[in-house]
Amino acid sequence: MKMNEMRNGSLYYNKVTERVERMVGVVSKVRVLTYHHKQDEKSVQIKHLRKATREEVERYLEPAQTKLEELKGRIKAQFSRIGSLLKSS
Repeated sequence: MKMNEMRNGSLYYNKVTERVERMVGVVSKVRVLTYHHKQDEKSVQIKHLRKATREEVERYLEPAQTKLEELKGRIKAQFSRIGSLLKSS
């Protein structure tokens, strides 16, 4: 992969860490800054990156949707508890 083919915000598969990472900046002609789900920000050599496939992108985006579903469940549980307390008063 060449630097002029890479774009900030795009998802790339890191062959060393074996996971999808988002490019967030340029460090030098041969290194870019990446992170995985806004964590583990680091400098990576371009030669270790390739464009992520559609399936890899979908798997990368999945946890965020799962967290949203978990949050919805917790909110519903809280409202249910509040409703129970109001009925018993």
